[in-house]
Amino acid sequence: MSVNKNYLTNITAAISGRQGFVGSSPEEPKINNTVIIVIVVISLIFALGAARLSYTYNLYIGNSTGVAFGYAVLNSFFSYLYYPFYAFFLNPVGSRKPIQNNAARNRANANAYV
Repeated sequence: MSVNKNYLTNITAAISGRQGFVGSSPEEPKINNTVIIVIVVISLIFALGAARLSYTYNLYIGNSTGVAFGYAVLNSFFSYLYYPFYAFFLNPVGSRKPIQNNAARNRANANAYV
């Protein structure tokens, strides 16, 4: 009879939301500090990557360093939106046409080292 009483008590407590089940200790899930540190470091690296990409792109198109820095800070906060936007719309390397003949390729390489 005691088992049925505990069962009914547990059901009543669960429905009312007053407390946990009788005879059990409420344990909250614990997140390890190492996991938090790893997540923060990965998020910072991701945000800094977006900021650097934005900064170098803005300097490439001729904006001043102040404007480039402002966009870099803004894009570091919205890095999850900036990466796809850059990949599909802003990437200057993706829009360049490949050099077809060897003479033009050699000329382009020679100019790069001047």
